Order: sequence, then structure tokens, then C-alpha cells
Amino acid sequence: MKRLLCGIAAAGSLAMVVSAASGSIVYQYATDSQSYSGAPGSTVQVKLYFVENSSTSSSLIVGDNGLNGAGGQINLVGTAGATLTGLVLNSTAFDGGTALSTKNVHAAEADFTENISLADSQGVFGSTAGLPPGVTQVLLGTLTVTLPNTLGTTTNFAIGKNPAGAGSTVTFTNTYNLDANGSSTDPQYGGPGSTAADGNVYSWTGVNNTVGRFSVTTTPEPSAMALVGLSGLLALRRRRQA
Repeated sequence: MKRLLCGIAAAGSLAMVVSAASGSIVYQYATDSQSYSGAPGSTVQVKLYFVENSSTSSSLIVGDNGLNGAGGQINLVGTAGATLTGLVLNSTAFDGGTALSTKNVHAAEADFTENISLADSQGVFGSTAGLPPGVTQVLLGTLTVTLPNTLGTTTNFAIGKNPAGAGSTVTFTNTYNLDANGSSTDPQYGGPGSTAADGNVYSWTGVNNTVGRFSVTTTPEPSAMALVGLSGLLALRRRRQA
């Protein structure tokens, strides 16, 4: 039975999972790159993913009929510089609309939850295209980061799970909580050990308190770099002519 997830914030984290009964399954929150760069005052787009690595097991996401919902939080780490200025959720996959999805974006923190429609008969399965065998990634949304006006500034951010404990990234049929360990019972979401839709019994290690990070750095525009190079060549030519 599907359960409606609460619109609660999620805490910075990135995690791997180890399992028992059906092998080893690893989960993490991730971005499409660990480092981004742009000209001063420009913006960069950061894709947010939930990733399952079931290379030594069957996929729990597939086995339990997809994801019912997901959530996360992005936090500034250390000194401020770049700022979080926008977040577009994956409303095509998580089609529950504003009634079932929430987002809050501030300069140093952004959090979100998103859910499928109550009328849906299955969850979100994600994509395996171009990924190693056994790896599945589910697009959660796209974050907009605005760079500061100072060259050479690097700003660090963390991404991770919901800090409220119950978790906001859960499967469809049994609502397994993938933010917590599957080796300990979670009464609110049915707990591990019961049989999934594909007939397998799964165990896993959730995201818990592991933190994943990415950085954004301001760099000169290509045109500015070209001008610097041209001026250097002209200066060298003048010296040779002299």
C-alpha cells in the first residue's frame, strides 16, 4: 500500500549501502559532477540524483515497483560565496503536484520532497542508460547555483537525506525507507525482511549520515582568457622587434 510522505526537509548527506539477504545494495544521493565552474555572476545547473548500486544483487527499486517518493537537502559547507537561487523538481516522474511535493530554496540551504500521484499504479524506476551494470539513477531535480562576482572563489555544498529520521525516499509497494538501514525494523514504513513485489527479500544500508559534496568555482570567461593570451603575444612580439 502506498503511503503519503510528509513534506519534511532533508539533510545534507550521500551514502552507500551494504545488504545481506539478497546481496549488497548501495544507495547514495549524488550530483552529475563533483565540481562546476562559471564566469563571475553567472549560474550553473546541478542535476540531483538518487542512485542505487545493486551490481551484486537484484534491484530493490525495480523489485518493489519503483520509488513512491524522494527528498533531500543541499547545504552550504564552510565560507559563503556562491548562492542557491533555484530548484526545479522532476515533476514529470514525481507527478503528485504541489499538493504532494514541497521545496524551499534559500541562499545557503535548499530542501525538497516530491511524490507520485495517489492515482499512480507504480513508482519511479529511474534510468540505467550509460551507467555501469547494476547502477540505476533517479533524477530528483535541477538546482541553480549563482556564482559570486569574485574570481577564483570556490564554494562547497553538501547533499543528502531527510534529517527528520523517517526518511522521504521510499519504494512503492512496501514503502521501504532507503534513507535508513534495512537491517533494522522501521515500523512506519513496513520495515525490511518482508517479500518485495519480485518475490525477493531485501536488506540494505541506508543513506544515514554520510555526506556527499560538490563545489562551484568562478573562472574567467573564455573571451577574457583569449584577450589575456593575445596581449601576451603582442607584448612578446614587441620585445622581439625591439
